[in-house]
Amino acid sequence: MDIIDPKLLPAIKRIIGVGPHYRSLRIEKGLDLQPEEPMLFLKNADSITTATEIVLSERISEIYCEVEMGVLIGQEGYQISQDEALSYISGCAIVNDITAVDKLELGQHKMFLNTTPIGPFVKVDSIQDVTIRMSVNGRQIQNGHTSEMTFSIYWLIAYISTIMRLKEGDLILTGTPAHPTACKSGDFIELSSPELGSIRHTLKQEVLKP
Repeated sequence: MDIIDPKLLPAIKRIIGVGPHYRSLRIEKGLDLQPEEPMLFLKNADSITTATEIVLSERISEIYCEVEMGVLIGQEGYQISQDEALSYISGCAIVNDITAVDKLELGQHKMFLNTTPIGPFVKVDSIQDVTIRMSVNGRQIQNGHTSEMTFSIYWLIAYISTIMRLKEGDLILTGTPAHPTACKSGDFIELSSPELGSIRHTLKQEVLKP
C-alpha cells in the first residue's frame, strides 16, 4: 500500500456522493439493477474528519454508517472522457459515509459535522479491484468489491463532469455495498481494505448547549 504524502494533495473542498450504486445494495433495496443514471448528492466538506472519536450532533437520532471508497480529484475538468478520467484522480481513501437518516425528509441528512471519517489517501493499481469492509463492535457487517458497482469509476467521473465542472480537491464518494447499518453512540467502527488500509473510530454524540 503506497500512502501519498498529504502535502502533495489538494485540500478537500467539495464532496459529491453517489446513491445506491453497488448491485448488492440495489438488490437489498429492491431497485432496478440497470438504472440509466446514478443518484448523486452533495455533502458538507466540513464533515471530513480523521479523528478516532467521532463526535456527532445530539440532533441526530438515527445514525447509519456506510463503508465507501473515496476518489480525490487532482485537477479541474469539464466534460471529461472515460479514457481521460484516470489522469484526474490523485488518490483514493477508505471512508465512512455517516448518514443522519432521521433528517432525510428535511434534507439535512448529509449536512452534519464529522459525518465523513476518512483514511489516508493511497495509490491504487486497479481502481475496480478494491475490497472494502466494515465491522461494528468487532462484527463484520459489510463486505464489498468495487467490481460490483453499477457504473465504473471512470464512467462516474465522466458523467459528473457533464453536470458540474470538477475541481481540484473534489472528493467523490463512490457508494456502499449491502448492509449499511444503524449505529449508536459508543459503537466502535472499523473500516478495512487490503488496498486502502484501515481506520478505526468510536461514535459519540455531543450534548447540545442549553
